[in-house]
Amino acid sequence: MIRKFKDYKITENKALKIGLALGSGGARGIAHIEFLKIFDELGIKPHMITGCSMGSLIGGLYASGASAVDIEKYFSSLSLRDIQKLTDIVMHKSGFIKGDKAVAEMKKRIKSKTFKSLKIPLKVVATDFYDGDEYVFSKGDLFKAIRASCSIPGVFIPVKYKNKLLVDGGIVNPVPYDLLMKNCDYIIAIDVAEGTFSKTRKEHKKKQINPSVHEIIYSTYEIVQLNIINSMIKINPPHLFIKPPVSNFNMMEFHRGKEILELAKPDAKKFKSILKKIINN
Repeated sequence: MIRKFKDYKITENKALKIGLALGSGGARGIAHIEFLKIFDELGIKPHMITGCSMGSLIGGLYASGASAVDIEKYFSSLSLRDIQKLTDIVMHKSGFIKGDKAVAEMKKRIKSKTFKSLKIPLKVVATDFYDGDEYVFSKGDLFKAIRASCSIPGVFIPVKYKNKLLVDGGIVNPVPYDLLMKNCDYIIAIDVAEGTFSKTRKEHKKKQINPSVHEIIYSTYEIVQLNIINSMIKINPPHLFIKPPVSNFNMMEFHRGKEILELAKPDAKKFKSILKKIINN
């Protein structure tokens, strides 16, 4: 689904600055790659990228210089065994995945260590657990920023940083397109927050089934994100809002990358047509 909320006002003698926001959604964030491929096919780059959770990882890879096709090759090849190898389970009161193996894998794939060395400016959103505020990374250690942004509450151990305890940015700003508005002329937001729990809630409502503790926790997390996104759109929408049909995947199904990418292709094709018109005006 693609929705146009605003028309771009053409300004003479001014290069178009496109801002791209990549939202949170775990494995569903693999869909972002299809839209990055369109940028590469058209031979253009976003002026700035913002990312939350999985969107920060995909954004970090792309902003560091990796092509969308190379990113696609990696995520479409992941198997369940690969994912298990990257999962370092520990007994900790704040989470059961340490995250060190995932960070080590990031360091192999992402060419830049710091925000300063990125080829495209990037902002990464995390949540300050103690204060409940949004925390935006735009400088310093890129890997720490992405690790913090991806720290799903109750799953990954939170990240300690500058007297803060940081968790997943999806709690406060799942599709951080608002962070682009001061620096960009045309804002594109890609939302992959809605997942399988949405469908499960509807089924439980029909059958009057009491959900499990697991379903309550993660479905509530999803509800919070969807409400934030809807509220942001009502107040100040982006120019273009994209919601690829990947809600039938849960956030941990990274081994289904090919399926996720395939379902995003029709919207990516429409997006290419829209973007062509924008850049050729």
